[in-house]
Amino acid sequence: MELGQRNTLLLLDGRVGNRRNGRGVPRVLHISMNRHSTIDVSEFPRLVRQISNYEALTKETINPDPSLLFELYLLHPRIKAITRSLFHKGEYFSAVFEATKALNDFLRERTGSRDSETTLVRNVFGDPASREIRDPKIKFNPLDPASPDYRSQQNEQRGMSNLAHGVFFAFRHPKGHEPQDTQWGDITAYEALDQLIVISYLMKRIVEAR
Repeated sequence: MELGQRNTLLLLDGRVGNRRNGRGVPRVLHISMNRHSTIDVSEFPRLVRQISNYEALTKETINPDPSLLFELYLLHPRIKAITRSLFHKGEYFSAVFEATKALNDFLRERTGSRDSETTLVRNVFGDPASREIRDPKIKFNPLDPASPDYRSQQNEQRGMSNLAHGVFFAFRHPKGHEPQDTQWGDITAYEALDQLIVISYLMKRIVEAR
């Protein structure tokens, strides 16, 4: 970037079509003052810096660094610890797979159950297909039949059970039974982070459960 008294050229991030793309051909923005300008010439360099900073912020907002997002997001400590190295090495498939195994072990430790995955979830959260869930090992609310919001309590318990079932069906099983070079292994950093957040949420709720 060159700052002049009345004009300057800014080399900004590239574009492909109408989309920003950090790997695209850089575009040049020409900023100049003329007799119609309403700011003092002494303010011109500051204006150029503001435009440059805004462009950098916009680029980082649209395509944030996934490794930075990983470190900033408050994942459950166990999930962050077991996946950090894999995530930063770009092994997103393996990172999520390890996280699902950590969830399975976490449920076993909390309940003393020897079951695994979906059977484990059904036995400790309750069967989401049942008409009513009664006295599961892990309760996400009082599940009090006398409560005026008992139906909502049932819905939350059933929903959490469904969510945990979904983690094992959608995240764990394809990664556990299909080769990594199939479509199941084609997972981006952002997709992996989304999945880790879901698993982390479940583990946080388990810690808070009754």
